[in-house]
Amino acid sequence: PLVMSAQGVIPIEYLAEARANPSISIEEGFQISLYHLAMNNQSPPLDDFDIRLAIGFALDRQDLLDAAYAGGGAPSYSPLSPATIGYDPGVEEYGRRLSDDPDETRRILEAKGYVLNADGIYALNGDPLEFSLMVRSDPGAPEAGGVLAAQARDVPSQQAFASAGRGR
Repeated sequence: PLVMSAQGVIPIEYLAEARANPSISIEEGFQISLYHLAMNNQSPPLDDFDIRLAIGFALDRQDLLDAAYAGGGAPSYSPLSPATIGYDPGVEEYGRRLSDDPDETRRILEAKGYVLNADGIYALNGDPLEFSLMVRSDPGAPEAGGVLAAQARDVPSQQAFASAGRGR
């Protein structure tokens, strides 16, 4: 999130302190840009639409914002920011229905034939479900990457994906 003051941008690491200070008035709004999760849909297992959909259901966007940006910003369920010309709230509502539901993640994976193995990891024909995560290097990204990896492993509170860490 971009938070401006009379003197400029308030760095995210100082946002909570600034909000708590009654002598500071903060005006917040939407940016045109937003962060997104991109997936390489050319290689397994992410070449399977259902696997990508299951990952989307596993994500808790508010947890990501809280970890990376001190709760600043708003969860996005659309490819466009509300500040962008062409933004459609209907797309946002559609995206909202396809997220934040770990039970649906499990249902999708189990319908595809995945079962929890002895290690508590979803596997198909004995092969664990694995993928890598890569995060941007800008402020907040490592924290978001950690939360994203935890959400990928905890669906809910059981390890569902074999590897989810910082990509190379």
